[in-house]
Amino acid sequence: MKKNLKWWGKLRQLPTNDWQFLARAGVYIILIKIGLKVLTFNKFKPFFNFFLKTKTAKSYSAEWAKKVVWSVQTMAHVLPFGVVCLPQALAVKYLLRGDHCYLLKIGVSTQNQLFSAHAWVEKDGILIIGDTPQTQYVPIWTWSETTTQP
Repeated sequence: MKKNLKWWGKLRQLPTNDWQFLARAGVYIILIKIGLKVLTFNKFKPFFNFFLKTKTAKSYSAEWAKKVVWSVQTMAHVLPFGVVCLPQALAVKYLLRGDHCYLLKIGVSTQNQLFSAHAWVEKDGILIIGDTPQTQYVPIWTWSETTTQP
């Protein structure tokens, strides 16, 4: 709880533009968390895909994408409940919707005989969010707006 209070103290000093990014990220993280709790992932996917649809293709600058990632990661630390990699990756994917270059990937690892899963977003093979420096994850599923491939 003290950690959250420190964060909120720092966040109060941010400019209005940053607050808008944080508010949007917070709302989407909460909605995604609720969706993942009440729906199975197979039911969540088409629902989320519906909201990803845009009428025109978009292209976001690297600065915009960094700001989106910053806002999602910041809200993930500040919110009073755990926000693991999947809701964070989904929130980034949603906030960057319309730009088909951003791919959400889900992978698995069986390093040391233990199973673990991870979600991340990348663009042109470069990691945008979801860094895990000590574990190699093999992608088993890629999610873009144009296709969802198992």
